[in-house]
Amino acid sequence: MVNVANGRVFSPSFAKLVLYVIAVDGMLAEAPFPLREFYLAPGNRIDLDIIISKAFAGKSLSVQNLYGRKKSALAFLQVAAEEAVETPGFDSPRARQFPRWADAIKLPVEHEYILNAKRGGVYGISWAIDNKTWPDNATHELTSGQFYRLRFTNKSSRLHPMHLHGQFFKVIAKNGRAVQENFWRDTVLIGPKQSIDIGLIPLDKGLWLNHCHILEHAEAGMMTVINVN
Repeated sequence: MVNVANGRVFSPSFAKLVLYVIAVDGMLAEAPFPLREFYLAPGNRIDLDIIISKAFAGKSLSVQNLYGRKKSALAFLQVAAEEAVETPGFDSPRARQFPRWADAIKLPVEHEYILNAKRGGVYGISWAIDNKTWPDNATHELTSGQFYRLRFTNKSSRLHPMHLHGQFFKVIAKNGRAVQENFWRDTVLIGPKQSIDIGLIPLDKGLWLNHCHILEHAEAGMMTVINVN
């Protein structure tokens, strides 16, 4: 599933089907995990392992969006009425190696990105990182192969799905409390007045955009550059 919406967040639910997420943002998870309250922000992708039992043969299944005040239909799946195909047993793909980074929360924050809004600009509002808008904000210098703890702090009342080009990271803390996600990301949703800490080991050298994936926010200034050298 790919969220190609410009500003909507989805929390997909497949009725009574049992689904497992096997990859997030194109990277295999440490192990498949059940699809429960996964917020698919603009730019996010998930790969799913689905088995439809014989009981659903000939039936129509509704895929619901549970994000927000009211649930809404995303799609309908029509299950063929023919006899189900016997699926041979096999293990779902998973990452061969996956870091735990249990002590990462004890390391200092290398840089805190402050996300906020300012009046003015071409659109009447400017979306800023560290109180500056693109291209006037500073380039953040990182060294390839070195671990960094970075923080996004959302001072605004809007959602900001922050997307880092060319790299993958793990969420290691939310609002200062350690979390252990068993998958990589390149996009993470930052809620209003929320802070998210990520662990990152940049590998691919070069200049990489770091921006909000609500493209009106990016166009209004919420972009910066990371230089990996």
